[in-house]
Amino acid sequence: MNLNKYRDDITGLRGIAVISVVFFHSGLDFFSGGYVGVDVFFILSGYLIADSIHTGMDKKTFSIFSFYERRILRLLPAAITVVFIVLLIGSIILLPEELKELRESALSTLTLSTNTWASNSTSYFGIGVDYKPLIHYWSLAIEFKFYIIFPILIYIFLRNGQQKLLIIFISFLCLVSFIYANFSVLDNPNKSYFSGTMRAWEFALGALVRLLSMNRSVVNISQSSREILVLLGYFLILFPIFYFNDSFLFPGFYALVPCLGAVLILLFGGHFCLVSNYFSKAWLCFIGTVSYSVYLVHQPAMALYRTMEGRGLEKFEYPLLISVSLVLGVLLYFVVEKPLQKKGNYLRFVSPIFILVLSVTVFVLSTSKKEKNITEEVSHYLQYRYDNNPRLNECRVTNKVIDKVCLYGDANYPKVAIWGDSHADQIVFPLSTELQKQNYSTLEFAVAGCPPIINTRSPNRERLCSQNSERILNYILNSDDVEYVVLHAYWIGYFDEGLISSNSKETTLKDSFRSVLVALVESNKKVKVIYPVPKMKINPPLYLARHAMLNLDITGKQIELSEEEFYLQSKYSLQFLDEAVAGLDVEVIHISNMLFDEAESKFFTVNGKVVLYRDDNHLSLSGGKFIASELVERILFN
Repeated sequence: MNLNKYRDDITGLRGIAVISVVFFHSGLDFFSGGYVGVDVFFILSGYLIADSIHTGMDKKTFSIFSFYERRILRLLPAAITVVFIVLLIGSIILLPEELKELRESALSTLTLSTNTWASNSTSYFGIGVDYKPLIHYWSLAIEFKFYIIFPILIYIFLRNGQQKLLIIFISFLCLVSFIYANFSVLDNPNKSYFSGTMRAWEFALGALVRLLSMNRSVVNISQSSREILVLLGYFLILFPIFYFNDSFLFPGFYALVPCLGAVLILLFGGHFCLVSNYFSKAWLCFIGTVSYSVYLVHQPAMALYRTMEGRGLEKFEYPLLISVSLVLGVLLYFVVEKPLQKKGNYLRFVSPIFILVLSVTVFVLSTSKKEKNITEEVSHYLQYRYDNNPRLNECRVTNKVIDKVCLYGDANYPKVAIWGDSHADQIVFPLSTELQKQNYSTLEFAVAGCPPIINTRSPNRERLCSQNSERILNYILNSDDVEYVVLHAYWIGYFDEGLISSNSKETTLKDSFRSVLVALVESNKKVKVIYPVPKMKINPPLYLARHAMLNLDITGKQIELSEEEFYLQSKYSLQFLDEAVAGLDVEVIHISNMLFDEAESKFFTVNGKVVLYRDDNHLSLSGGKFIASELVERILFN
């Protein structure tokens, strides 16, 4: 096995990895596990680092200075070019809060801390991950750090002839990092995903494979066995691409699947392997060759497009944006990445100046304190982004067990309990105001990301949904002064988008919810279930503000929703709720009817200049006020 020979199958594997990541970030459900492409990249990076150093030292041509020079000239020019261009575009089309976040992310790319920034930048009211143009640089930040540390360690061991000791050291590092990742990912999945410490085992495993491949007893197997193992390797990579989703915790145990796939391909693949040759087609190798540039441009292209449109991609836009990403990546490769690293090319000599000038420019732009000037109209629309329950921080529970009850109104009045998630929290304040006029006080039980159902499990393990639901249900059942119970939540998210699952193999979500309803009815509570709020295609405040800022038309179908669109988005949640309440003394309230224009046959988001939504699925506080009196009428008098 000639390890020094260029391997097309590795280039092809890079092509598979970048395709999976691009398709995943486009939002295609079919590639729900496409994020595993990053894990494959990390394995390949560890392998290629060790290969470059080992091969160079074997030929006695290795220089640690030359190694870092090649890495810098290959990676930095294209990376910093994309950051610079994104900052320029962002300064034109982004709103003040978005531009501020973009500047922070751009600065983090210079300090190699994008992985830390990414783990801290996903907040409840923050800008969605799909709309963050530079968030994918988190993997580059980790890779750059390992490019700094790993080569020195490998070089020191090999220079002193301590290859066996190096293998032991890397094996130990791999094992410790893997064990740590498996424990940490259970406590904090978000931070673990972006953690360099918990990704170390993937780089270490790649380097270990390269060192072990020198031992002929490891790789010297029959041709038929080699073909089977390589085929298994590709299966272990392709299977999670199509089967895994965001409920699989990474980079823990599940990450072993694609990583072991890459290991088998690296160990037993090559030119002499038929399976490897099949995955080394010219088109796939070409994508692998330009994979770095494609990776750099795909997220900005998709995020900025989503930002301008104010929504996710529609069916016809998936192939369009994927194609645009590929074209831009190829352009970046041939204009920047390749010329600035090619030996003998005069541009290679200006690369350091190019990197320095662009880095300084990016630093200046990203640290600018200059505020973006906006009109009163833009400011008016933006305020609805934070048009929330004024007692939100006090009354809505996030990632902890509820420890108090929030009371609105006179404690001596009979009470209406509002139980749900952030959707319930958004209507409780205006609802309580109207209820006080009818001599009722209000109790709020709102847990972010958790529906009023027992035995549920959220992909976010920090939500503590089951614990909170059981505690709230017991409180309500034992409270004699609670006369009405109103249940309201992001039903579309939970049942049409699959944001929760059952916490018990024996009990379905429908059975769990029905048991809650039965318990409330049997305790003589008057139960009202508020059906889904229509989910808009866009984030109304952001969409309206941006279009006002850019002097674009703000009328039309983007800020409306048809009956057919609402039915399609809520089909499973409506069916779930109908089946759960069937035969019970429970009244259902279609809040969507209160947001429907009969004359125009559409659901609306704006009433004059008042924006009724805070984002695409939450009503704003003003939206809650708009429907509060009608809602109270339905709760108390129907």
